[in-house]
Amino acid sequence: MSDDLATIPVAILAGGLGTRLRPAIGDHAKVVAEVAGRPFLGHLLDQVAAAGFRDVVLCTGHRADEVEAALGVRHGPLRLRHSVETTPLGTGGALRHALPLLEGPAFLAMNGDSFCEADLAAVWAW
Repeated sequence: MSDDLATIPVAILAGGLGTRLRPAIGDHAKVVAEVAGRPFLGHLLDQVAAAGFRDVVLCTGHRADEVEAALGVRHGPLRLRHSVETTPLGTGGALRHALPLLEGPAFLAMNGDSFCEADLAAVWAW
């Protein structure tokens, strides 16, 4: 495996219904809920970019159009691609559906609705 994180794709699971957050965000996609003045997923993408990754596949489903409209195809140095589920596939199904976009022998998978201040480069090296 390459030590160059720019060649490692990151899959971010961003297709959940957000039912527990519905009282606060309505029917919006939870990953684009505003946190500190911008979409929550923007904070996670900043962390991914700071670690040195450059290719992200957003695994979306519920409100996929809203996620794509909010984030587009670039976030700073990151290329964003969208793998859209037309029916809910679950975690494993979402990753399997995204495989054609996850080029290479390995990828980093992350949840799009949680943030942990971690050194992602060190996590990958481990």
